[in-house]
Amino acid sequence: MEQIYKIIPTTILLLICVSCGSTKKKLQKEIVKVKDTVFVQRDSVVIQKINQTIKDTLFVSVATGNKKIDSIITKRFKDFKTSKQSGENSYKVGYDIAKKGFRITSHVGATSNIRTHQKDSIYKNKNTLIKKEKKQHIVRNRISIGFYLSLLLIILLVIAYVLKRLKII
Repeated sequence: MEQIYKIIPTTILLLICVSCGSTKKKLQKEIVKVKDTVFVQRDSVVIQKINQTIKDTLFVSVATGNKKIDSIITKRFKDFKTSKQSGENSYKVGYDIAKKGFRITSHVGATSNIRTHQKDSIYKNKNTLIKKEKKQHIVRNRISIGFYLSLLLIILLVIAYVLKRLKII
């Protein structure tokens, strides 16, 4: 009987040390999706003015009515002629002997004036994916079959001890 008293506590200690214990961890995964969009719109208005060519002739008379003065002016300016040209633009100045005056002729080429107004609209939208992981629960299971067997053996030991004291065994 004494061997039983030595074997039972050893078995109980062995079962308590070896009893199954488990830990379960639950992870909560959370995915957050952030959406941003970029939209660029450019509006422009073009205003174009086109001017036509200008041809103009101007006559400036220098006749005084006095023959002597008119003849001196005619002698002085009978060979007077000048002109300039740049692209489509030009002018000519010359003395007209018959009409006794200066003939000024100008030619201005066509011009184009372009003016642009721009209006920009920007709309932004951006996609971002954020992943978050959180530990939600930690569950520990320490009460297992080994615990229940150990409890059963302790109860049996107590019963055996009580029965031996009462001298039933």
